[in-house]
Amino acid sequence: MSEKFKILLVEDDPNMGELVKDALIDNDFDVTLCLDGKEGLSTFIKGSFNICILDVMMPHMDGFTLAQRIKKLSPETPFMFLTAKNDMEDKMEGYEIGADDYLTKPFSVKELVMRINVISRRLQGNLATTAENSQFELGKLFFDYAKRELGVKNNMQKISSKEAELLKLFCVNPNKIVRREFLLKNVWGDDDYFSSKSMDVYISRLRKLLKSEPEVQIINIHGTGYRFLIPGSDAPFD
Repeated sequence: MSEKFKILLVEDDPNMGELVKDALIDNDFDVTLCLDGKEGLSTFIKGSFNICILDVMMPHMDGFTLAQRIKKLSPETPFMFLTAKNDMEDKMEGYEIGADDYLTKPFSVKELVMRINVISRRLQGNLATTAENSQFELGKLFFDYAKRELGVKNNMQKISSKEAELLKLFCVNPNKIVRREFLLKNVWGDDDYFSSKSMDVYISRLRKLLKSEPEVQIINIHGTGYRFLIPGSDAPFD
């Protein structure tokens, strides 16, 4: 992208916040720091951001609540959590909300920058996608990848960036076995344990979004990955 990648950083520890902000600025990001959830929400409403990086435990409004508010306002905006908690339940709650990533404190700035860059590259890829290869008919459903919308044509709803990325990979590989490793590398940037658990959450969400068209199915292929069945597709089975 021609202009700097804009980050909303919400972290209630001012020392930690300034350290992360300065490190990200040194890596050529445009960073706005807020010190609590209410300030973060107000700043998000007034501004324009490519990604939100949210602490979980904050005064006035915790990071999970803030993420839910942001998601309602802008479903396409990716967000990630920074937290001192390492409990699986907390991480899964974050992914259920729709988090793109999750880093546990203490973390290295190098790793944070790497994860932001994965999201940045995905967003750039979204912008480069043309309409002719980003619209798909799924039975009675219609999927517009570029707009991140899914539904019947007179009742479309916004879906998250990861939901859109996963669904497009399925749509361009109808009836074929798509390996878990392929999906993890292309959507999450790695295939570690937490990314794998996050993908399971998003696969479940996609199935719920597609349930009004029962002939469209994401089939588990045990120990390998998934097969995406689309009614009327003439793509051969592999």
